Amino acid sequence: MRQLLLLAVLAVSAVGSVWPAPAFAADTPPAAGDGAHKPNRLATTSSPYLLQHAHNPVDWFPWGEAALEKARMENKLLIISVGYS
Repeated sequence: MRQLLLLAVLAVSAVGSVWPAPAFAADTPPAAGDGAHKPNRLATTSSPYLLQHAHNPVDWFPWGEAALEKARMENKLLIISVGYS
């Protein structure tokens, strides 16, 4: 039974390692007319990572007192993105 489970895990791992990943152009804002979104407040930051998300249809806040204060005032939890690779 363990050998069968190990074989299944290896097969899934092998397929996952050769499966083509979707091509994302996160660092390129959508062209006008392509459903482009108005830039959010990340458009004024200097961080290359945050600038990649400046045209997302999400009201993102960079980490700082403004984000913390808004969460306090609205009694909401924070969703913190620590990046990805």
